[in-house]
Amino acid sequence: KHTTTNSILYHSPESKPGLNDGGNLIDSPGVRQFSPMPCTLSELEAMYPDFEPFLGKCKYNNCTHTIEPHCAIKDAVEQGEIAYSRYQSFQRLREEFKESETN
Repeated sequence: KHTTTNSILYHSPESKPGLNDGGNLIDSPGVRQFSPMPCTLSELEAMYPDFEPFLGKCKYNNCTHTIEPHCAIKDAVEQGEIAYSRYQSFQRLREEFKESETN
């Protein structure tokens, strides 16, 4: 049985690759699933600061960074300028937001 009743906020002031100012983590007992609020593609892109140098450089203005040719984000991943794990994270969230729009 889970008996902890309060949440704890942990601060991480260190800067690490992919994080500008460290970050925070909330340990919230009893929460088994996290569902982020739906957002637009450009709002999601803004959550990935390592994508910033490549945004607006895709061949197509409405690029989703998935299947389009000449995508600057996909090219950066292939060249190792964006970590593949970050790209996968972006794609998972993009899919979650897309699914939440249809429900």
